[in-house]
Amino acid sequence: MSTPHPANNRLSDVLRSALDVDADGFVTVGEIMERVAERSFGLLLFVVALPTLVPILPPGASSVVGVLYISLSLQMLMGLKQPWMPARIRRYRLSPKVVASLQKRGVALMEKLERVSRPRWSFASHPLALRALALPVLAMGLILLLPVPFMNTAPAFSILIIGLGLLNRDGLMIIIGAAVSASLGLVFVFGAHLLKDVWAWLLSLV
Repeated sequence: MSTPHPANNRLSDVLRSALDVDADGFVTVGEIMERVAERSFGLLLFVVALPTLVPILPPGASSVVGVLYISLSLQMLMGLKQPWMPARIRRYRLSPKVVASLQKRGVALMEKLERVSRPRWSFASHPLALRALALPVLAMGLILLLPVPFMNTAPAFSILIIGLGLLNRDGLMIIIGAAVSASLGLVFVFGAHLLKDVWAWLLSLV
């Protein structure tokens, strides 16, 4: 099994190495998480955010993603270095076809992202930073749990930015993602308060 990667490795190189198959031609989810090492929270946040960028998801899909965000945020608050996963998921083996596709398309995507994101502002790798980021992740997870139409894309986008920042140790991206999350939280709270006032006004007319 590969050893954890140095902190200065490029994101595309980390992903390429993480997808290396063993002698049996397979790679498990657990092996990928161990090879990505301390970047695994960023990887999961990034991957989970991708499907929720679709404005209209199947019923219940955003709630599932919300639960995943909440679970990850609690683990981040606990100070875990890597996300906890059930043993069954960690043992799951990706087929050679899936691995080949990820090696081609996933690495290409990371190489494109490296054009706008790079390691900078080293505070991003501090354990306290990960715990602090748990708060916006938790808030976006709670928003996704609520039955609010068309409210999955924006929270997912903010978490995707945070995930990219953690993956690439990019402090600027982390700050941008956290700022977007905070803005969305304020908009949601203000909107909920406004709707409450409108509802009370309508009831007073009855």
